[in-house]
Formats: sequence, C-alpha cells, structure tokens
Amino acid sequence: YWVEDKLLSTFTNKTLNAFGKAQKGLDTCDVDKFVRLWFEVSYRKIGFGVTQCEQTYKSKWYPYSKGGEYRKWFGNCDYVVLWENDGNILRNLKDSVGKLKSRPQNTSDYFKPLITWSAISSSKPSMRYVINSIYGGGGTAYVTNSNIYYILGLLNSKLSREYLKILSPTLNYEAGHIMNIPLNIGSKNNEEIDVSVKRCIEISKI
Repeated sequence: YWVEDKLLSTFTNKTLNAFGKAQKGLDTCDVDKFVRLWFEVSYRKIGFGVTQCEQTYKSKWYPYSKGGEYRKWFGNCDYVVLWENDGNILRNLKDSVGKLKSRPQNTSDYFKPLITWSAISSSKPSMRYVINSIYGGGGTAYVTNSNIYYILGLLNSKLSREYLKILSPTLNYEAGHIMNIPLNIGSKNNEEIDVSVKRCIEISKI
C-alpha cells in the first residue's frame, strides 16, 4: 500500500525469473577441512581459468566464491576449495550412517560467468560478477545466458534496492527475492549500460 503507483506498475514486466535462474552451489559441510584462504595453500596447486568441472583434474584447489562482506561489481575472491578430480572426495563425503554429508548442487554451472551475492547482508545488497569459480557457502548465484552485464547493472542500482524493500523487508536476500525483480530489456541504452558495468568491474578488480 505504501509503494508508489509508478514503481508498482513495473511489476507488469517480466521478472529475472524469465531470463535466468538463481540457485545454491556447493556447501562442503566441513569448512575447516575443505576450504582455505588462497594464501594458505601452494599457489601452484590452485587451478585458475577453469571453465567447467571436466577441467579439474590437474590441480587440487579451485577458487570458491562464498559470499563475504559488502562489495559491489567484483571481489571477495578470498577462498579456495578442495575440488580435485571433479570434486570426487566431496561428492562422496558421507556421515556415519552412510548419508551424503556435503551438498554439491548445480555443479554444471560451476566456473560459468554468473552474478553472486551474500545471502545475509548487514547493509545494502551488493552483487558481483564471478567467473572461473565454484560458488556456494554463504553466497547465492544468478545464472543467465544473456544480458549478464545489464542485469548486474540493474541489481546494483538504487532501483533494485527499492524493489528489494518490497520483496525482502529483512536483510536476507534469498533466491526467490532476486528472481522476482522486474526487468525490462528494451532500452536503447543497453550497450552504454554494458560498457559502464564492465568498467565498474575493471575498477573493482584494480
């Protein structure tokens, strides 16, 4: 009832659900054993530049995007996870009664370009571009086959913040909240937006 009509009317557009999917990734269920800060292991044993799980037979550790502090566009690349041999150990990690203990979900999307964020935030939402990384833990990912920079620009905008005040009054940004944000890809400024977002990513990397 408190939402302005102009903002409310945009919910007649398609939502992010029509352009991709938001999902969970890898939960190791034993962080102490399987997750390290990148400088805690031999740099030569970290597999960089991987684009799919089939390429994980040469290294022991791989970049692991698992949420983190408030940071927009790119970053929080602090962790690596033990995923050698396509995660053979984690895929078969069982408890004392033989039940699968770890949760390697949506493995076909590991290492793809995607957008991630921390599920629980202490401030405004901050979305990041991730590539060549496994994702999971305290982070959720949005996977799309097109318009990834345009969508990232929307998610890091003030407009997105207003949508999330409606969809998620708390500071928890679950997949369902993100998927219900309206999106209109018909702007004549699409290319200009993509360029600006790519520049923001590069600045954040630097």
